[in-house]
Amino acid sequence: MNVLSILYWCRYCTVTVKVLIFSVQTVRFLSQKSLDDISTKFIGTWSSRGLFIDNNALSISYADYFGLPCPPFSNLVGRQFPGLYGKNKTHEYLDEYGTKLLTLPLDGARKTLHDNLKWLITSFAERVHADFRSEVLDLFAPHIAQYREFVQETTQRKRQGMIPDFLHDHSGIRTLMDLKTMAGTSYYKAQALRNARTRCEAVQIRARAVNTDCVLNARIIDAKFNDVPRHVFDANGVRKDSGQVGPVWQRLKNYGRVQGLVIGQRSECSRDLHELLKKLASIGGQREWRQMGASDPIEAAAVLLQEFKLSLGVAATRGWALVKLDRLRHFYSPDSSSASERRRSDRAKHRSSADAYYARNGPDAFTGFRSRPHF
Repeated sequence: MNVLSILYWCRYCTVTVKVLIFSVQTVRFLSQKSLDDISTKFIGTWSSRGLFIDNNALSISYADYFGLPCPPFSNLVGRQFPGLYGKNKTHEYLDEYGTKLLTLPLDGARKTLHDNLKWLITSFAERVHADFRSEVLDLFAPHIAQYREFVQETTQRKRQGMIPDFLHDHSGIRTLMDLKTMAGTSYYKAQALRNARTRCEAVQIRARAVNTDCVLNARIIDAKFNDVPRHVFDANGVRKDSGQVGPVWQRLKNYGRVQGLVIGQRSECSRDLHELLKKLASIGGQREWRQMGASDPIEAAAVLLQEFKLSLGVAATRGWALVKLDRLRHFYSPDSSSASERRRSDRAKHRSSADAYYARNGPDAFTGFRSRPHF
């Protein structure tokens, strides 16, 4: 053990003892318990292509790392989100840590972050030429009897949410995986109350619920589009679970447990995601260790694993910080979403009116003069 390792261990013990003085509900305690070797990759990383974090986003990232209030919007703390209400029609206010900016349904920033991370993980698999697929709706489409109605009644985003994101074939074992981004306080409070000694327990709690969510979605599809009832009523009129396995649920069961690839609001990752990165790195090490100039596949796999963790850690850290920064615009232009919707509607009406005017007046509709009638 070298000197740097000893210093790092002493610092870790000191921080742990200091944080344990606080209540298990405090943000500093939860942030310290949500650190892993992916969420801390942004620290000390040289700025380069794909690994760049601007100054405002970096200040938010360090504030989340230490569990401190975020400096960029300290002057907005306590202000009410305009035109937005939470449960029971209560007003929502901005907190000093910016958690509300991540949890409230303000816009599609969270969906954009999810998609960016999804395609980043897909790029890791393409980098090592692994048998890895995303967008696997086609696996379940043949098992939906009323597939046309399913497409018409659900949006593309909702369909993607009901079907797992990835299919990975490794050594003949096909596994479904679903990527989730997690923010808020409920899972972190559950982590503190269940096991305060375990790191990143919040993402583990969410990861264990992924398979249950996928089974529920499969049963909903079977009930609505395959006419397989989820519930039945007994002689006393009490509703019970039917237990009937529909075609979509049966197809889902063929792949075993759906693994939960969960990325928390501090960029910490679930164990399934760590294992996936290790598998991809191992595949790349076996195939490319000679081209990489490594001495053996193990050394190449270690290099690839650190590359994947670095890219994912910086991308997730930057993404969460940018979600907070982008959503601050709701305080300066509270009707921005409504205004953009009105502009799109006005443009559509203008195009519709122009087409109707052209249909009535012909090619000379916008020339400023009318053609003389021909006899």
